[in-house]
Amino acid sequence: MNKVVQTANVELVRLYLGKSVLTDHLFRDVRVDGNVSSLIFCAPTSLSADIPENPRFCICKSGCQSYG
Repeated sequence: MNKVVQTANVELVRLYLGKSVLTDHLFRDVRVDGNVSSLIFCAPTSLSADIPENPRFCICKSGCQSYG
């Protein structure tokens, strides 16, 4: 993640898994909340989740919310 606005602060980082291309913060099967306090800008980071059993396919999207 890159910090474009220097005064901005990250409020949350999330990973969403679902069975639809409409997967997002409202429509998802799995939501994983990232640890914002350990986030380092421009450095590799990862989130992991258990994939539901026997999915035909799985859509994965990430989300970040900032303020400031």
